[in-house]
Amino acid sequence: MVDQQGSRPAVTRTTTPVITTSLYEAAFSTTGEHPQCGVALARTEDEARQRLADMLFLCDPTAPATADITALSRAQLVNSYTGTVGEVFAQVAAEASVVERRCGPAGDIAAQIHRGAWPHLRGQGR
Repeated sequence: MVDQQGSRPAVTRTTTPVITTSLYEAAFSTTGEHPQCGVALARTEDEARQRLADMLFLCDPTAPATADITALSRAQLVNSYTGTVGEVFAQVAAEASVVERRCGPAGDIAAQIHRGAWPHLRGQGR
């Protein structure tokens, strides 16, 4: 058997690692016909917003929801959101530059959900 590690070229790092002293928690919960909840950890506040948006994206946009982003190292609440899932998603997306890079302008996604462009997100595609 040949040692494969010795024959591979060294991998060079192309990006600078993100060094942070904080860890962020993004969490949400919904109520209604199909209650849901989720928690995600992130290294930056922007990444926490993106993870929160990712979790909220497939929830019923009309369901009542609460969501928080907490800086764990400071034990401090960074942001708190309330409203329907669609409203919370729009608030988070408006603050998150990463959401815009993935989905287009933040308001477009929330507007499309509310206009019924994606019926399965409004609970009609069951």
